[in-house]
Amino acid sequence: LTTSGLLAVPTLMRLGRFPEAERCLRTALDRDADNDTARAQLAYLLVAEGRRWEASGFLLGLVKRKQFTVEQLILLGDRQEIADYSDELIPRGTGNPSLLVIHARVAAFNLNFEKARVLAQRAIAAAPDLIEARATLGNIFVAVNDMSGLQQLLEDLPPSADQHPDIWFLRGEFAQQQRALEAAARCYWE
Repeated sequence: LTTSGLLAVPTLMRLGRFPEAERCLRTALDRDADNDTARAQLAYLLVAEGRRWEASGFLLGLVKRKQFTVEQLILLGDRQEIADYSDELIPRGTGNPSLLVIHARVAAFNLNFEKARVLAQRAIAAAPDLIEARATLGNIFVAVNDMSGLQQLLEDLPPSADQHPDIWFLRGEFAQQQRALEAAARCYWE
């Protein structure tokens, strides 16, 4: 990927073409693992999409290489902060599943749990493998004490969900509600 390819990434992001921008950045990193510009842009893109867990690896890479900003260090340290960059990055209504997750988190933060649930479910329907969407929906179920909804969500997870720490937290919450304290402790440990 040439330098001009990397220059196209901000434009792709503004146009809401996140998957294309992500492919460009991952290609740049595959070709040059020391490309801190691509690493920083990919971290920003993943944070903007609400994919904080995925972004943390790239942010940590910047820290290890001593190429980080204070903002990136803060993002690495606080994965729960809601960063709603969606309106500044792309026009409304593109239907990007990751942006639906951000809007769901913002709605939940504002205690509009029904809207948050609908948005998270739309994100899952559009991108079943987007674990952030499932984790967001699970957190909404916990917030409204909908243990049957949480149980169904946990039963329907793809195997890749085992890598996400928020899923283990949700499993722990469910086990704790069922008074299975040893299982809850194990899930929290994971």
